[in-house]
Amino acid sequence: MGGAWKIGNIEEGLKLREEMLSRGFPLSIISYSVLLSCLCKSARFEEALILLYEMEALGLKPDVITYSILIHSLCKKGEVHRAILLYEEMCLRRICPNYFTHGAILLGICEKGNISEAREYFDNLITSNLVEDIVLYNIMMAGYVKLGNIAEAVQLYQKLTEKKITPSIVTFNTLIHGFCKSSKLEEAWRLLDTIKLHGLVPSVVTYTTLMNAYCEVGNIDGMLELLREMEAKAVMPTHVTYTVVIKGLCKQWKLQESVKLLEDMHAKGLTPDQITYNTIIQCFCKARDLSKAFQLHDEMLLHNLEPSPVTYNVLISGLCVYGDLKDADKLLLSLEDQKYKRILCAAVIV
Repeated sequence: MGGAWKIGNIEEGLKLREEMLSRGFPLSIISYSVLLSCLCKSARFEEALILLYEMEALGLKPDVITYSILIHSLCKKGEVHRAILLYEEMCLRRICPNYFTHGAILLGICEKGNISEAREYFDNLITSNLVEDIVLYNIMMAGYVKLGNIAEAVQLYQKLTEKKITPSIVTFNTLIHGFCKSSKLEEAWRLLDTIKLHGLVPSVVTYTTLMNAYCEVGNIDGMLELLREMEAKAVMPTHVTYTVVIKGLCKQWKLQESVKLLEDMHAKGLTPDQITYNTIIQCFCKARDLSKAFQLHDEMLLHNLEPSPVTYNVLISGLCVYGDLKDADKLLLSLEDQKYKRILCAAVIV
């Protein structure tokens, strides 16, 4: 029964449930929790709630895991108000929420941009000693960083260190992102040493965030130095890391180095995405090497990577500005999807 649900066949799972109930075979809380999770992943919240109350009607008591699945899923879909109502319901039933439940609600409020409400909820948890976990601090700090308020994020970091709460690498990555977003690269760089003082190891996210910040300000040497450091420390770059480096190289018109890096990605089993290819294709178009730009387009197809509307916009714009208008028209006509063509035509006209 659980197997049908795990492979995502919700309808089969619901059918099995009906058969079991009709034959007088009760379902366990675990079975209900699995089915609830599957329904939530498909955003079928009304059916999930019906199952929740069906459990109670059958004499099964939903536990913190059951409620947390629903609350987390509702928050993830932006249904924070409904999640809070469920949270209040579980508290009335004397089911104690755990840090996962609190974290889901806090994250949901932050994602909505209601930072004042999120801070009030966070402070209530801390002052009431209900839960004090680094994950909650990280969520709250990320909420401030998302809104560009690095000062409040730093204050929270100072507060958790005063309380002897051990920061995680996520804590520092959040702060580094905040400093980079605020163009405070020196402060972001200094956090690398702070990470090491706490016995932590900078992650690929740490390095990639810093590298992107250096790329944005044109410090390509600093970006490449970070790439060498992370490779020396056996921190494996991701396709996002390589895309950042390629973007930096393209800014300095180092096109051959960019192509070499693209080849290295394939050799290491990393899959470049549309953004990676679009970055290089655009650079070759601006360099008036349309032949190479189209060669990269063909390479995308060879690797079963579908070019995006942006890819074709870049190619058509390149043909219009540096190439032949007839070739641009041919490319446009070759795109069979009419909706696709309208998007491209509008972009080219603009």
